[in-house]
Parts: sequence; C-alpha cells; structure tokens
Amino acid sequence: MINLINSNNFNSEKTLETDILLIGSGINCLSFIEFFNTLNKDNKRITVIEKGEVKKDLFKNERADLNNSNYSDNFQNDGVFEFNKKGMNQSVSGNSSFWGGRFTRLDKEDFLKREWLDNDKEWPFTYEEYDETINEIYKFYNVDNNKNFDPYHYFSKKYLIKSNNLENKIFFIKFINFYHRLNQKINLIKNLDIFFNAEVENLNFNNQSIDSISITNKNFKIINIKFQKIILSAGVLGNIKNLLKFKNISNLIDSKNIVGKYIMNHPGGKILEFENNKKVFSSMYFGSNFLSSSYRYGIKGSFNFQKKNQITNSLLLFQPYHLLNKYKFSDIYNWTKRKFTANFDKRIILNLYLEMLPDINNKIDLIDNNLKINVNIDKYAYHNIEVLIAELLNYFCYEEKKIKQIVENIYFKNFFEDSYHYMGGTIMGDDKKKSVVNKDLKHHEIDNLYILGASVFPKSGHANPVATQLFLSYRLAKHIYK
Repeated sequence: MINLINSNNFNSEKTLETDILLIGSGINCLSFIEFFNTLNKDNKRITVIEKGEVKKDLFKNERADLNNSNYSDNFQNDGVFEFNKKGMNQSVSGNSSFWGGRFTRLDKEDFLKREWLDNDKEWPFTYEEYDETINEIYKFYNVDNNKNFDPYHYFSKKYLIKSNNLENKIFFIKFINFYHRLNQKINLIKNLDIFFNAEVENLNFNNQSIDSISITNKNFKIINIKFQKIILSAGVLGNIKNLLKFKNISNLIDSKNIVGKYIMNHPGGKILEFENNKKVFSSMYFGSNFLSSSYRYGIKGSFNFQKKNQITNSLLLFQPYHLLNKYKFSDIYNWTKRKFTANFDKRIILNLYLEMLPDINNKIDLIDNNLKINVNIDKYAYHNIEVLIAELLNYFCYEEKKIKQIVENIYFKNFFEDSYHYMGGTIMGDDKKKSVVNKDLKHHEIDNLYILGASVFPKSGHANPVATQLFLSYRLAKHIYK
C-alpha cells in the first residue's frame, strides 16, 4: 500500500533500506511506479523522496488550480527567453496535477536527421519502437479509446487543410491525475513509501555506485536510506540541481561538464487572430470539464517543406475564438453543444509552439544554491513564423501585401512566452562526452543512477512532452525489472 510519510514527524535512528529510490514525485515518478507495479512480481520496495508537501487537492480527480503552484527554489533568468515559476510545482504529484494528459506523440520527422539545421541531435532509439510503445501507453491510460471515431476521417472532407506543404495535426487531451490513479490502486500496490517535506542532504558513494543518501527535514533531522538503484525524477530543474549540488562530492557526476547544458522549451504563445474564408475545425470536446477531454487541431510544415525552407518542426495550433470569448462554461446548453459538436469558426486564434534546437550555450548553472538560467531564442525562430504564417494565410487566400504586413507586425512583438515545456539538461545519447545518460537512462559513469523525465530529451520536437515522458517511464520500468 502507499505510505505517505511526513518526514518532519518521522523518528527513527536506523538506516532505512529499499530496492528502488526515486527523488521527486511528479508525473515521471508516478507513471514509473504504476508501470513497474504491473511487472513487480517480487514485491520490490520503492521509496520516494519529495521536497514539497501534500496539497489538499491531491486526492481529487480534477485539475489543480495553476494559481496555487508552489516552487520554493530560487532561480534567475539571464537569457532573452524567461522561465516562469507559475508553471512549476513542488509537492506530491508535482506539475502533473496541472498538466497531465496532453498526449501529443512525436512524429516520424522528429526522429530524422536534418542536415539543414545547426545543432540537431537524434533520439537513441527508433521511431518504430517509440510509436509501438506509445500505442501501448494509450491503451494503458485509456486515451483516445473511441475506436468508432477517427477525427482525421471525420473532418477530412470539409474542414482539414489540404496542402502539400502543410500537415494536419490532431491530438487528444484527457486530463489524468496520476496520483489519484495510483491511490485508486492502493490495495494492489505493495511496499511503496512516499516521504514528503524531505530534501536530499548528501550522496554517499561506494566506488562507482551511490550506496545511500541522507535526507533532512525542516527540523534538520537526518534520515539515511540505502538502496539498490536510484532514479532522479524531480523534473528538469530538480534533476539538474540535484546533480550540480553534489558535483563536488564525486567527479563521476559531471566529469564532462555536460549537466545543465542543452536546455530547451517550446517558445510561443498567442501569435495572431485572423478571419478566414473557410470553415476550420479548431476543437471538439467530450468531457464535462473545460480541457478535460477533447481533440485539438493545428498544422505544421511537411518534411519536404521544412527542408526546402530550412525551418524546424514547429506547430501552429488553432484556438477556437468563440470558446474563449462567448461561451459561459456553466451554461448547460453550451456544455451540451461542446460535448457533441466540433467547433468550426471563421475567426481563429493561432497559438505557436516552436521547436527549440539543442544548443550547448542554453544552460542552467548553480551559483550559491540558486539556479541561473540562460536560454536564448535561436536564429530559426522568426524565420519559422514568417514561413509558416505566410503559407497558411496564402492557403486562406490572403493577398501577398496583407501577408507581408501581418508578418512584419509579428516581428515587432515580443510574444515568446514560457510554454512550461522544460526539456534538456541531462540529455541522453551514445556519446559519453556529449551526453549524461545512455538510451536506457543510466548515467554513463555511475552504475546505479538513472535519470528520468524531460531533462534527458536530446531534442525538443514539436509536441507537448507528456507522452514522451510516459514512454521513457514505461521503457525504464521494463529495463529495471529485467
């Protein structure tokens, strides 16, 4: 069963023992536990260390209020692109209580080497493995399980864009409270302890392995825990900070000075409102709560179009104008309308999600126990916007002069916002000199240390990172069990 333990009230002088220790209790940790539990025939003990506390909405199967986010660590933005604390949460379940459920999978193009781009990296596994595993994960979480409804087929006759240069992208959103799922299986899960209000104080090495850790609570009481394997699953900033914090203990942690490098995001935000002469599918809702279960629609450049124009694999998402401005969500009639119909509107809001390329100069340092973030927009950003917007508006029969005016106006707007899609910092790869972990997420130089989450992404792609994080959790659970 799940034992939630407040470390402030925990009294034991003995060294605790466990099989697998996870640092951080967000989506990466909770999904790993659930996947591993389906395999765990030997009843291995899992212990989780969480710096934050337990919030009252943890046990509700609903989305937490973003305004109640809590991130106590200090960080400083030194780059042009700024990270926003509002998207971060230190508590049991972490950011998953806000964001869990945007199941956007990577495309085959995300796995291809693109010679026309600087700094492009590759995933150390195949698209075929990724795609097959994502299909299994969709079944596991009961995502997009309406076999009788194919959104591409349903809308293809009238409402999807038909262009050789632009590809349609429809993805499914289903909010999942990952802790609530785990808590529902409380009688099926054995030997799981979650210590909250606990912070890692020290790593104790034994040759090329970490033998144990020391954690402390708000009363500065030290608790020692021995383990077989340790997994950092504290999110991008947490994973980086935990490694840099103890870098002076062992040169094995970061001998190649790669930790904290190649930080990525999906810069974007609302870019444009425009009127069009064609009806366009923008969303379809199937749930009772706003954003609880829906389809979303956007476009991106085809691979050949990206190559021809030397752009990245970025996404323009159609946001339904009237949903934001006219509907009152408490209105039963409008709820019913949303539930059973799609939104086709001639007034469209375009939201942008730019792929950010891995750049060693986009980095996070730890200075006086505070994170210093230096991330800048790459040279492809505005070129991506110019090419994609021009192609889209041309499809909607805008005059060339009007297109040029719209693009020029975009250039004068500093609209790049934090999408809360933090990636990189402990990237995976085969080259030990240029990466922190291998394809199985094991640290290149520490035998029993694994790193889990978006911090291992070698590239950002165009998609919300949740589905790929679940892919990595699923893959790591199988690897460690074997």
